[in-house]
Amino acid sequence: QQFRDYIKPIIGALPVKDVTPADIVEVTERARVKSQHVARLVLVLLRELFSHAIARHVTDTDPCAHVKAKSVLGPRPVNRTRVALSERELREALPAPPGIGRQNELMVKALLATAVRIGELVNAEWVDVDLERRLWRIPPENIKGRKVKAARGEDVKEFIVPITDQVLDLFIQLQDLAFGSRYVL
Repeated sequence: QQFRDYIKPIIGALPVKDVTPADIVEVTERARVKSQHVARLVLVLLRELFSHAIARHVTDTDPCAHVKAKSVLGPRPVNRTRVALSERELREALPAPPGIGRQNELMVKALLATAVRIGELVNAEWVDVDLERRLWRIPPENIKGRKVKAARGEDVKEFIVPITDQVLDLFIQLQDLAFGSRYVL
């Protein structure tokens, strides 16, 4: 994706030997428009591409050799601290804010109660929810970081979420609102 979106449009048509450090900087700076993280990934990919080209005797020089991420992108941003709600804040947030609707209210409560990702809940199907055994199976294709592996046919484990009393109540209410849909939401 980084190659397709950022590298190919700028240097894809150039012969390898004609790529300059200025081209590497241009590609990296254009990727920075998306995010600092993407720009760093693009620079790593460029370094790998030119290392491969040198190893395969396609070129003798590496235009990335003296291009440092810090010089092009600046220092790494400080990692932000995770936001954690206090018990008081949770108690204030849990009553449904006016206007979000019953289904959205149940979704927010289910997310908080299970700690699953939004996509895992939004893509949940009733066939994966066993209310009797109180287990919710999240298939690999719905789990962030495992979707690509699952799509390639790699053996990826599912994730099992135990259904507590509170979550059971939420799921029963969601089932009533589903009107026979195969999806939980």
